[in-house]
Amino acid sequence: MKYLFETYYWIEKSIEPRSTLVTVLKYLLPLATKYKFETLVPKSGKKKLRLDGDTQKPDFIEELLKTALENSMVENYFHLELIQVNKEGNTSVLFGYYETLANSFINLTESQFVQFQNFLESNHLPADLYYPEGAYVKVPVKGLLGKLGVYTGYSPKLYKKKFIHPNL
Repeated sequence: MKYLFETYYWIEKSIEPRSTLVTVLKYLLPLATKYKFETLVPKSGKKKLRLDGDTQKPDFIEELLKTALENSMVENYFHLELIQVNKEGNTSVLFGYYETLANSFINLTESQFVQFQNFLESNHLPADLYYPEGAYVKVPVKGLLGKLGVYTGYSPKLYKKKFIHPNL
């Protein structure tokens, strides 16, 4: 099942993105088989960096983030996919990180997600840091564009803050 990042925490700056990413990766890495990584804004004089390989190397997280820092002009601005390969050889993206943590998602079973939430809480992060994709709220924009199906999307917590409890 796909779970999206709760953007409320990003907008309110109530989490530290890099340490949160490290915590998320620590939980997900044992479940992943491979990875794909790409810098988006290379440092001056450097080429766009694309890497892929095995996630089971020691110090994978530290090496990956060091590589991102050394090769990117913008901190924490890169693409990363952790990939699972099942026994039949089929692949699926376990974790997708696109530009920022706010644009990330995870694919876990319901029981894995409950364990993930417990892991987040034990690492002093909110259990609702990710939410089921179906909870994403679409609000039609006003006017003609809304009638044409254009909408603005909100994570559950952000929707509540904007429309239900705006004074919080």
